[in-house]
Amino acid sequence: MKLIVSNIQVCKFAFLKKNRKVEKNNDLKESIKTIGVQTPIMVIPASQIPLDEELYMADCPTQLIKDSERHEYLAILDGQHRYTIVHELVESEKVKIEQAKRELEIWSKLSDEAKKKREKPLEYTPKITPNIYVIVKGIEEIKSINEAISSINSTSKIWKDKDYINNAYQCRAEDNIVKTVNSFKNLGFSMSSISRFMCFNKNYLTSMTLLDYVNNGTLIRYINYDRAIRLYQYLLGKGFTNKFLKKRYLIDLIIEEKVQHDDINVFLNKIEYLRRADTISNLKDKDCSNITEEIRRIINEDYLKTLDEEIDSDWKAKIEEVKDYLSLIADDDVIAFLDNKDHRERKAKNTINKKNKSESKTTIKDNNEKNLENSNENQFDSECTVITPPTPASTTKLNTTNIIDAEYIEIQTQS
Repeated sequence: MKLIVSNIQVCKFAFLKKNRKVEKNNDLKESIKTIGVQTPIMVIPASQIPLDEELYMADCPTQLIKDSERHEYLAILDGQHRYTIVHELVESEKVKIEQAKRELEIWSKLSDEAKKKREKPLEYTPKITPNIYVIVKGIEEIKSINEAISSINSTSKIWKDKDYINNAYQCRAEDNIVKTVNSFKNLGFSMSSISRFMCFNKNYLTSMTLLDYVNNGTLIRYINYDRAIRLYQYLLGKGFTNKFLKKRYLIDLIIEEKVQHDDINVFLNKIEYLRRADTISNLKDKDCSNITEEIRRIINEDYLKTLDEEIDSDWKAKIEEVKDYLSLIADDDVIAFLDNKDHRERKAKNTINKKNKSESKTTIKDNNEKNLENSNENQFDSECTVITPPTPASTTKLNTTNIIDAEYIEIQTQS
């Protein structure tokens, strides 16, 4: 097996009749247009394929390849969709190049006076490279063409957002943006929820923009890791659960209010006096027709109630005063989040909590048995025996929110 870089305009590729039918895939097309082909195409020299296996030209899938011409082709075992999209994009680029040449040629034939009135057309720079990575295998490596294709089709893994995050963290584990994304992922946040916290927009941070940032240093629009961490920590401190914060409802409302007032603290000033964070955290779709509006109603109601209860006008003014609440979050808390300690501590607390519960149950059972024995020995009426549960090893209220563990993904990166 060897890895090569192949120009699809020079190298000839073939499809096997047994390949999966190539279907339209807009997501894959947009991905390739943005960052190119990230996974190599797997091929085998067509001359090594038995003659009873029909082969067709990859750039013209209805055209059967003659047996005498097989030695000129590489047959694609895996990657026909990637090849087809790259071929279409390259052909589209060729049309744009030719069009630009014609416009430049027409301009060059104009008189000097006409040229002054008409801007010189620019040469078109192709945005898609025809070069792709290709893994070439020999027939001795795959043995059976049919088994190879079936195995590839059944085991091919489509990367999910968390795979891209894991890959980004492996590549740039010291980058604060990547560390923040990874920590949010470990807390169970989806990519769109992470984007909401970090960019105040659900679409700016995606697996593709993250990959582009890691590989090429392309900045992600409006991303702010420090603000995201402080906002998350602030909301936790006001009583919201991690399970609830992973959902879009509250952060969408915060974004909406921030856009309206051009200042996040105007709305945080109301959240500061919230009394029913637990009620909001437990809201379900069945409880109300619009959860976001119900959250807004509760926050506004609690804020106004606080104002109404305050008699002192000076204190009322202080309540209404907008402050920079995120600056109150300790820098050590931000660092702990970046270092993923928040996730690890939550996991440790969950483990301790489960252990304490188990030990408490065992101790209570032992105490019950001992108390019953003492009751029998002292001939007390068992109905009057009072059994006091033992004090748990820890009286700290533990957060038992389910945290998704980081899954280790082994990545083979391209050089």
